Amino acid sequence: MRVHILGVRGSTPAPGPDFTRIGGATSCVAIAEDDDAPTLVLDAGTGIRSLDALLGGAPFRGALALTHLHWDHLTGLPFATSLDHEGSMTEILVPSEGDEPVALLDRMIGPPFFPIGVGDLEGRHAIRELTTGVREIGGLRLECRWLPHGRSKALGMRVDDGRSCVAYLPDHDGRAPGDDALALCREVDVLLHDAHFAPGQEDAAARAGHSTAGQAVALARAAGARRLLLTHHHPDRTDDEVLAIAATSASGDLLVEPARQGMTVRLG
Repeated sequence: MRVHILGVRGSTPAPGPDFTRIGGATSCVAIAEDDDAPTLVLDAGTGIRSLDALLGGAPFRGALALTHLHWDHLTGLPFATSLDHEGSMTEILVPSEGDEPVALLDRMIGPPFFPIGVGDLEGRHAIRELTTGVREIGGLRLECRWLPHGRSKALGMRVDDGRSCVAYLPDHDGRAPGDDALALCREVDVLLHDAHFAPGQEDAAARAGHSTAGQAVALARAAGARRLLLTHHHPDRTDDEVLAIAATSASGDLLVEPARQGMTVRLG
């Protein structure tokens, strides 16, 4: 399995020279089986625009699973050339919580807030509800569980190919990880976890429903994760600051690194 990290910022993109090494695009991860093209994309922040280059201009064929519908996880969708392609075939999985998922996406992307809707994109797109449970996407097994995120909630995700696994928890109130968070992260090879706030900013993290880097480390250690990639970096946090937080978050035999836009993690 290959995990391509396409976007690592939270809240809003962070352009400029202070953000070039870590990256300024918002949340998106593409997952491929072995050396095949990616068939599963997690979130559609502005980082999804890089999917076209990853596919060499070919259309995307697979599933896009959204953790939740906050802007920084969705606004890249209408700009994803590989999905807006006459040859694309995409299952868009929407955490709609009982709302009709097509109507929900139309409220988010469509007039008067955007000139076109998702239904106007080129290609074939099947929009379906995503909730807790397990589904098979090709040779990948996607498990989703609801996690607390401020006054709302977001899906945490675990992807397994039978040989290795990765957990993706980009938006998570990390004050007291419950059984669902622990189950998703249990002995994963790689955990991509919310580190929107720095150690010492626990109060701010609690108000926003996010985690500090220290809370991410505590969850990773409690779950027995082998490697932690801190993600959803605050848009004001410079590359140097991100690197410093990761360096001071090392914990015993747990490998702690910042997730970087454009990095690929090979598993299995």
